[in-house]
Amino acid sequence: PDRYPLELRRYSSGAFMAWHRDDALFTEPQVEVVFTVTNRSDSVTQWRDVEGTVQEIWTEPNSALIILAQGAWHQVTPLKRGDRTILKLLLTSAGSSLFGDAKLQQF
Repeated sequence: PDRYPLELRRYSSGAFMAWHRDDALFTEPQVEVVFTVTNRSDSVTQWRDVEGTVQEIWTEPNSALIILAQGAWHQVTPLKRGDRTILKLLLTSAGSSLFGDAKLQQF
């Protein structure tokens, strides 16, 4: 549906995302999809597995990361060189409704 945003984001040198867990915006937590369009950066995505060990991956172009809201803690390390372009979208069930205090602008 058109009320769920699809975002094209471009990150350049200095950009990063600190450790966080995605907020649940809906009564049934959404799945967030980060599709890497291009990645000419040295940045990696890191997450903590169920044992607390930090894992990481350099996201290849034409690949997707799928993250459940309120799931794993994750971050994107600072870009020291290059750039990265992603498409970000969310999926939720048809019966799920937006929390009253949630704002899709957070997405």
